Amino acid sequence: MIGFISLLTWSIITPVASIFTSKNPFHSKNLKFLLKSLASFFISATLIQDIFCAPSRIDTTTLAQNNWLPSKLSSYSIVSTSISPQVVHDGLQRDMDPIGVHFLEYKNEGHEPDHEYQFDAIHFNHGFGASSLSWLPVIPSVTERLGGRVGMAHDAPGFGFTDKPLSSGRTKGLVPYSSAGSAAIGNALLKSKMDIGKKKKVVLFGHSMGCASTLKMALALPSDIEKTIVLVAPALVGEIPNDNSQAKSVSVSPALKVKQTVEQVTNSQPSSIRIFFGAGIAALRRVILDPVIMYILRRAVGRPGFWKKGLKLAWGNPSLLSDTDAMRFQWPSIGLGWESGLLSFTRSRIASTCPYHGGEVKLLSDVLNMPLTKVVIIQGIDDPIVPLSMTKKIVDHFEDRISFIPLPGQGHDPFEEEVQEFVDCVVHEIQKS
Repeated sequence: MIGFISLLTWSIITPVASIFTSKNPFHSKNLKFLLKSLASFFISATLIQDIFCAPSRIDTTTLAQNNWLPSKLSSYSIVSTSISPQVVHDGLQRDMDPIGVHFLEYKNEGHEPDHEYQFDAIHFNHGFGASSLSWLPVIPSVTERLGGRVGMAHDAPGFGFTDKPLSSGRTKGLVPYSSAGSAAIGNALLKSKMDIGKKKKVVLFGHSMGCASTLKMALALPSDIEKTIVLVAPALVGEIPNDNSQAKSVSVSPALKVKQTVEQVTNSQPSSIRIFFGAGIAALRRVILDPVIMYILRRAVGRPGFWKKGLKLAWGNPSLLSDTDAMRFQWPSIGLGWESGLLSFTRSRIASTCPYHGGEVKLLSDVLNMPLTKVVIIQGIDDPIVPLSMTKKIVDHFEDRISFIPLPGQGHDPFEEEVQEFVDCVVHEIQKS
């Protein structure tokens, strides 16, 4: 290693010395030579550092075998499942390869034996950049107070300690990283905890970008399962659907009719051209930008205060943020392939992998039309990530079909910022119905 460092140092000192000992040190040829030497130095240093001094990582299988998983509630299991045709735009079922999934499981064993459980299972989906650990502060209390048999939260592929399948090309391997892929995993875990033959009731929580997976879980579950859906600071993509299609007919010109028809066709389905170009951009990014981004991420996550500084930007009251809160986000970054998984997830979004027909707001609308389904939206008033005005627009559009709970003084992660207040509000809203 010392020899490499000496070689690199010599490679930059020699050209600099030769330039400034020449008669005209600022000649264009000398400057070009200097720039090339500097570029060669930094590229060589980066490659050598990445090969010989890369931050150490450990795979989840090793963590599980040695009982090193991050929580007493942690489990790791191989899940085989498929994506329901109901939740994708083309209506085709997609079988997923078996994948190792890290999830939290809290069994409500303290429940009174002479009382029935109110809910068979309660599931929690996390948001972007987080993992199931972000729900750890509320899973036990929510499960107990709602009378749930079990509370569960899994790491979506690309995050936490769930396996990161290899992705390549424009779209190959990106299916597990989609919201539909995560929903399929969530439902597989959920169904494994339900008693067959009994009337079933579940609560499905979702946070931020994880709300799309929660809604897809609800849509894919059998219609006879009673569902209560709690969306926290929902980051849903798509136009608010127009419900004026049944309005009184008025006389319009043929040209206007053609224009309206074209708009309806364009807005009603994911554009194949848009999906094609999105997949192309995702493939180019993987080749050109991802290696650089991975190098930066691999080192940034280990810096003191990296996660804490980032979380302060999302919280309503940053002074409440503790080292323990930051550790729940930092823990998964020791996992092997953490950076590549994160980038695979973002590529799946760019490539519109397994999109929903009509967008995610249309997805919410379709879920609201399901029988035995209730939707609650809860959000901090001081949320700097998802504008409160956007959430209110969605709530107002669906009028009294959604229960909305604003939380004063809280930001994007209310279930971590003010745990007791969040639990009290959610439990009260669910139990009153």
